[in-house]
Amino acid sequence: KLESDGSPASSLSGKCDILSLLRTLESIPIALPNERRFTSQLSRVEVYARTGKLPIVYAEAVSAHMLGLLHVKFAPIWPAAVQVIVTLSSAQEGPAWPYIQAELKRSMDKPPQ
Repeated sequence: KLESDGSPASSLSGKCDILSLLRTLESIPIALPNERRFTSQLSRVEVYARTGKLPIVYAEAVSAHMLGLLHVKFAPIWPAAVQVIVTLSSAQEGPAWPYIQAELKRSMDKPPQ
């Protein structure tokens, strides 16, 4: 199904609670017993990212947040965060790419340790 502008129709309608999901992610204590809660919340964020319908400011917030999670010293959540980044950058390259590009540049510019 397509929208009137020819873009894919979103199965989501109504209020977008993406910022609430991001806030919930921040409130979950970083501990192995919470891995499932983290990945569940990240899967919900990915659903929003997949639609390609996030307002630009929300897509930017998701990009920045997911990249920030890659700096958290809790490797079990990294694959899910990367998946959200990949999904969002595929669905909404415009808002996502500047954050991804800046992070890649920052990583490449770091001197070897």
